[in-house]
Amino acid sequence: MQHLLEQRYKIKFCLKLDVYLAKSGVFLWHQAFLEGWEEVADEDCAGRPLNSKNNDNVTHVCKVLNSDHRLSICLIAHMLNLLKSAVPVIVMMHLNMSKVCAKMVPEVHTDDQKLWQVEVCQENLNMYESDPQFLINLITGDESWIFEYDPKEIFKVVHVGVSLSKKRQK
Repeated sequence: MQHLLEQRYKIKFCLKLDVYLAKSGVFLWHQAFLEGWEEVADEDCAGRPLNSKNNDNVTHVCKVLNSDHRLSICLIAHMLNLLKSAVPVIVMMHLNMSKVCAKMVPEVHTDDQKLWQVEVCQENLNMYESDPQFLINLITGDESWIFEYDPKEIFKVVHVGVSLSKKRQK
């Protein structure tokens, strides 16, 4: 009877900590121990090791992404023989990279480009601190897509619009 009371205390303690097995798990363990299984520790699992997020893999993923930043997660995982679920964790958590919509940012910057941007911003900040009128001379841009602008196409549209308006007037 003391043994059952001890088991109930253990179950109550696990429930209070919110750490417990489901019924099906308890039944599986019970069946295994009835069949003579004595080992309590987990068995070795087949498959890839759990250390797929080590420093070597992080550097390999970084090199692959620096060579071509348009590669998909599946392709990177296949190239490096990693889990598909491990690659996004490496990219987002360890490399601090994120997927950016191509319509909002026309290019993905490399580490060198990011450092250059920081240097330019620091220079601008220093110039502003030395001369507050510096911002008056600074030229900025807006969200227009200048790299998609083709003057010949605009010229055609303007002339077609002019010729159509003349035909309608007659």
